[in-house]
Amino acid sequence: PLLALWLLSTLWRVFWVAQGQQFYEIFFRFDTRASGLLAGALLAALMQEKPRWIERLQSLRAYTMWLVLAVPLIMELEWDNQHAMLWGISVVECAAIVVLLAVQKPAGLVYEMLTAPPLIRLGKLSYGIYLWHYPVVRYLRADYSWPVTVLAGLAISTALSALSFYTVERWALRRRDAGAQPGRQPRREPVLREAGG
Repeated sequence: PLLALWLLSTLWRVFWVAQGQQFYEIFFRFDTRASGLLAGALLAALMQEKPRWIERLQSLRAYTMWLVLAVPLIMELEWDNQHAMLWGISVVECAAIVVLLAVQKPAGLVYEMLTAPPLIRLGKLSYGIYLWHYPVVRYLRADYSWPVTVLAGLAISTALSALSFYTVERWALRRRDAGAQPGRQPRREPVLREAGG
């Protein structure tokens, strides 16, 4: 059922492009962008069930990894180009699935590349990069070409993410961890006695 939902979600997005709906209306709507969540749910289910064909697909990773190289093609599209809605999002989703399938077994070139210390550090910043990229890219895309916006946006978002990670987030984590230290007694709330009792 998840595969069918993923395909239906993708077709739903294509339907709205064919209806002539504007890029912004499609890009920011949950129902037209749910395919990414469904692709992740599908992959999680496949990893739990481990059907035989998934192992066959993993054995073909030397061939399927080429799909990942299609992702930079999207940078050639302008920000509001409808081709990003037609095939660009699907390419990114499929590339993410291919990469995640490739690293399920702790062996091989892709696994070694993705477990390199710089990429592990980048992974720790990834959610911050996701949060920072929107205001940064929104600002840059008004004056710069899309490839420049993507590259500069990634660099600036990474820098801002690192700044917030090593300041605000570290401070918040220290406060959280200090409250969970073993042996520390929880603060007792005063007991209110009933009047006359």
